[in-house]
This record gives sequence, C-alpha cells and structure tokens, in this order.
Amino acid sequence: MDEFLYTLSNYRTFEESTPATIKIRRGFTALVGPNNSGKTNVLKSIFEFKKTFQVACSDRWPKLLCMSKALTAPIPNLRGEDIGGRIEDLLFGHQTNRQLTVSIDLIAAAENEISKIEFARSAGRNEFASKLFLNGQEFTSPADISLYNVTDKCISLGPDVSISVSRALESLTCLQNSIYMASFRNVVEHSGGPYYDLNIGTDFVGNWQQWQQGQDRGKRSVINKVISDVQDLFKIDKFNIMASADGNSLIIERNGESFSLGEMGSGFTQIIIAFASAAIQGPHLILIDEPEAGLHPSLQIDFLSRLGSYAKFGVVLTTHSIGLARSVTDNIYSFKEDRGRSVVEEFASMGGLEEFLGEMSYEALGVDAVLLVEGPTDLLVFNELLKKVPEKSQDVLLLHMGGDSGINGSKSAEFQLQQLTNRARKVYAIIDSERDKANGPPKATRKEFSDLCSKCGIDICVTERTGTENYFTTAAIRKVKGRTASQIGPYGKVGSGWVKQDNWRIAKELNWNDIAQTDIGNFLQRARFQTTPELACRRQARWK
Repeated sequence: MDEFLYTLSNYRTFEESTPATIKIRRGFTALVGPNNSGKTNVLKSIFEFKKTFQVACSDRWPKLLCMSKALTAPIPNLRGEDIGGRIEDLLFGHQTNRQLTVSIDLIAAAENEISKIEFARSAGRNEFASKLFLNGQEFTSPADISLYNVTDKCISLGPDVSISVSRALESLTCLQNSIYMASFRNVVEHSGGPYYDLNIGTDFVGNWQQWQQGQDRGKRSVINKVISDVQDLFKIDKFNIMASADGNSLIIERNGESFSLGEMGSGFTQIIIAFASAAIQGPHLILIDEPEAGLHPSLQIDFLSRLGSYAKFGVVLTTHSIGLARSVTDNIYSFKEDRGRSVVEEFASMGGLEEFLGEMSYEALGVDAVLLVEGPTDLLVFNELLKKVPEKSQDVLLLHMGGDSGINGSKSAEFQLQQLTNRARKVYAIIDSERDKANGPPKATRKEFSDLCSKCGIDICVTERTGTENYFTTAAIRKVKGRTASQIGPYGKVGSGWVKQDNWRIAKELNWNDIAQTDIGNFLQRARFQTTPELACRRQARWK
C-alpha cells in the first residue's frame, strides 16, 4: 500500500458540508495554512482516535467490521487541558446532532478488495459503528460469518469468492502505529510524563539512559544513529549525548565542552526529542506540527528528511511555510478558516523558481549556491547524496522544477532561469537524460533545457544513464525494497511497482564510493568545491 485517503466529517472545525480529505502517501504530506485554519486538527484526530484504530487492528477486526458491529471504544486520547468540556463540544463540529465520521479510502481498489472503511460515532455514545465498502457499496456479510474463513489477508466466502482486506488493514496499522509531535516539543527540563505521544522530562531521560546503556545491542544502535544524525545535521566534529548522573537531564558534549540540554537552544532540543522519540517508538507514520519552529532555514529540509528516515511509511507535517512544503513534497493541502469552519483544498499552484526562492528566504539561508533538480522526490535524493560528498565546503540550496512541466526549451523556462541567476550567487542543475542506450541522445526536451541552462550560465549535468534510479546499487535497493530487489542497470526502466517516494531512502543507503566515479559524483563534487569566508561564522550562528 503506497497511499490512501483519510476523511474527517463533523469533527471539530470540519463540518459535514466541508469535510477534510487528505491523501496520505509514502514520503511526505504537507498541510499549509494560517493559524486556526484546522491543520493541527487533522493530526490531532489521528492521535485522538488511535485507540479505535488499535481495536480495529486487533485479531478480531475483520469479523467485527464485516458484521457492522459497533466497536466499543474508550474515550479518545484527549489532553488534560481538553477534559474540561464535554466530548461532544470538543470533538464534534457545529452539527452535534449529526454523526462524526472517519473514513479510510483505498486508491484504485480492485473489484475483490475492500475499498473503504468507515467509523461513525453519534453524540452521547461511547462507541464507533464500523462499516466496510466493496465497489462503492456497503459490504454486508453472510448472517453467520463464523462459518467462513476470515484472516488478516482476506475474507473467504467460498471456494471461488475471496475479498481482500490486506491493504485496508495496512492503512489502519499505519494510523494506529503513528506518533504525534505537537508544537513546543522542547519541554525536556520538566517533570516526567507524556506530552501527546512524546515522553518528556525525566521519563524521556530515563528512556534514553535505558536504551543507551542497556544490554540490547539493537537499542544501543538506535541511540547511536540519533547521535550521528544530530552530529551530521549540525556539522559537529566531536559529539555525544548522555544522561546526567541524577537522571534529570541530558548532557551534551560538543567539541570538548559539556552543556545540559536546558542550556541549548529550543531548536536543538526539539531535534533531539523528535529523533529519539521516533527512533524508540518505530512508527509507521510521523505527525509533526511546524517542524520549522526554532530552526535556521538552512536546517529545516535536512531535519525533515532525517526525521522521515525513522518512519516506516511517511510523515504528515503542518507548516506556515509553503516554501518548506514545496521543498519536500508535491502532496500539499491548503487550509483556510471560513466563519469558524475549516476549508481544505489541494494546493495546485506551484509558481515559478524565483517565487520559490523567495518562499525559502534565500537571503536568510546564506547559502553559496542553488542546485536545481527535477521534482520533490529528486530533491530529497540529492539532499542525501550531497551529504556524502567528502571535504564539502559550499552550502547548497536545492530547488525542484516541478518535473517534466519545468524542463523544456520554452520562453517561460528561459525567463525563469534568467530571473533565478539574477538572484542567486551560483546556479547548478541536474536532470535525467532519459536516454535508452549508451551514448544515445537525451530526450529532446532535456536537450533543449540543457541548452537554455548553458545560455544562462548554469552548470548543468544531464545524466549519462537513463535516470537517477539507474545509479542505485543492488545493496542499497535491497535495504529498502527487500532481498529480492536488484538494480535496474544503466539504461533499464523501473517497474510499475517502483515507488519514487522511496528513492531518497535508497540514496541514504548508498556509499560515496558507489557514485564517486560516475558523472553524478563528479558533478556533485564540482557543486560543493567553492569556499566562502563567512561560511564558518554562519554555521556557528545556527547554534544560537
């Protein structure tokens, strides 16, 4: 399962007439809008109804659902500050006489596959009524379902009748095995206890100490990965994190100096909490409010990509920054408030490169160069590959061009490239050639775009192989896609089952030696070679 639709109706600010429907898919999903527009309500709903999803994922779930029985669910996971009001006032929309519904729709469901799961909860009742749908119609099981074979894969109603439920179960598992990282994640210097799905204060420190110093080698490796990710993100030479002697805080050792976590900035603290919580819990889905909070713009994309590596399926984020959203995904939804209700729409306008550069606050980033890549999935891939370049001395901002639509020889493309070169200090570009054989010509539109880049003074690499995926090694691919997967060769085509949203995970598994002698390796070294005098000062400023 690579994606599914998640719909809320008559929940908080989402009325029955304006339900919220979000496509959650592998990789990143971004929810963008102003304060009080309803973004966080989507993440909260998954947290609050997690216990219902857990019941639905139990061994008995197919029978319960097939029989349209009511799932007796405990009161949702409400925070302490929410308990003061009635459940109906807190969770239901303005129409409390109407049912609150949560539904999961599978995209492109087969004829013999459950296509939708719906949970409906009436005001004043502590239970959800559940329904399954097949081919758009409510699925009604035989009177005595116990006579039939029901597993976590299918419902067998006879020798020739089998209804698949595996993808439906996968979507439920994804939702119930999620972790919600609410705003204000830097609350470590606190007494212990949960903050939504995060342990904070002494509870967090205790978990860290247990995993770092215990006998379980796997747990120690997880903590070591967190330390390594933080060290790489902030480009620190010597670094370690350990629990204090009294167990009340974490001690940060950086380049020979020691600090308590409370002495560090809020952005630095939230990164440790986010990485460690995700690493310890091992979620399918990470739900995070405003990941840019407290972080220098140059760290935001790298933080998100590293955080995403801890999720088995994906990340759903809320943000005020359309630039950040566009930097990690094209699966974006815009939120707005309309007379007390939330209205959700797919974000369609991707704008131009110069507009994108403005959205990302280019001047504030203080980077040395811009690297243009094809689309959001390529942005994350090259973000990983750039980390592997040895002796890198130039900071690079990656921008994507929106895929095929932005890669051609049109006057519009030329204008955007010229505008970009007027604003950026140095611009590079890398695109797939889509050639089908050695020394074959690149696709015509790729050649036209390459000529435009040369005309505008942009250093461009048109890959010698068909595309970026053709540089992935078998070892890296198998770590992500399983033991039976293998590389596709220099000019092979990816199969229909290849999910591009996983490309960055594969790139993360590559070693520098895997690409060093290729045209991509040579190009990335060229894009990283310049030195700027103020670079060291900017890096130190990120700690403040």
